[in-house]
Amino acid sequence: MSGRIAVLGGAGFLGSHLVDRLVADGRNVLVVDDLSTGRLENLATARRRGGVGFHSLSVDQSGFGAALVRFAPSVVYLLADPDAADGGAGDPVGTVTRHVARVAAIAEASRSCDARLVVAARGLDLDGAVAGQPLRERQRPHPLHPRGAALYSALRYVEARLGRQWCALVTGTVYGGRQREEDAVLPAAVGDMLHRRTPTVAGDPDASHDWLYVDDAVDALARAGDTGTGLVNVGTGIATPLAEVVGLAADACSYLGKVAYTSPAAPEPAEFRLDPTHAGSILGWQPYTTVRDGVPAAVTAIVEARIR
Repeated sequence: MSGRIAVLGGAGFLGSHLVDRLVADGRNVLVVDDLSTGRLENLATARRRGGVGFHSLSVDQSGFGAALVRFAPSVVYLLADPDAADGGAGDPVGTVTRHVARVAAIAEASRSCDARLVVAARGLDLDGAVAGQPLRERQRPHPLHPRGAALYSALRYVEARLGRQWCALVTGTVYGGRQREEDAVLPAAVGDMLHRRTPTVAGDPDASHDWLYVDDAVDALARAGDTGTGLVNVGTGIATPLAEVVGLAADACSYLGKVAYTSPAAPEPAEFRLDPTHAGSILGWQPYTTVRDGVPAAVTAIVEARIR
């Protein structure tokens, strides 16, 4: 990458970790975030280093495109998912309409800047109903719910408008520090464990998914700023049961109590894992953090954030 980098959703969980990486690499970064779910404190480390600008702005606002053009980035990162916790079942038309419109606006602004667009896409949303494991890029996406359909439709629009100037990283379940309790099972469970309350985890304990540590996800995103076109799977290729992940968190918290499980807000497959072979070829990327190392690291980050 050269020149300036714009990170949309850069004050959120994944976005703020990416900003840290880009700033450490000496990039000039503009963060655009309306702070509806992001937090300014997530950018504290990057802002102390310098080289970070911030716009409290939604892509739905009329001034978004002009602000992006003024900054003139060479790469635009989009790290915002469709905002529908139930998978969009309660408002399928609205979910698809809002998300496609937002991504279309971002694609057009990126096109005006002649900027490369890199999108982070949740694999469970995009490929939740695809048969055959591990999933490869040549398999056609098959979403389980309207939120995933919105993402798929938006990416088809990006492909049509940007040619080869885009890349979508289809990720496993990304976890790590800075996740909000309302957005992910791990920080919510850890919060209860630390207070010696019985955690209630949303999900099937036997469901095995591809868990991707945030540092690995950020490394792939940083590499995608330079190369890669179309869909690229970024996962470990290993499916780990939810109960095992929660158990590792309990060990890290020295929690010996029970754990309760409830149905997830949106439907999820019993097994989900991504083949990272193409990512290795096109990005020179590979996962290097196992869940046995990553979950304790995530718990440490969660505990340290609570202390601060």
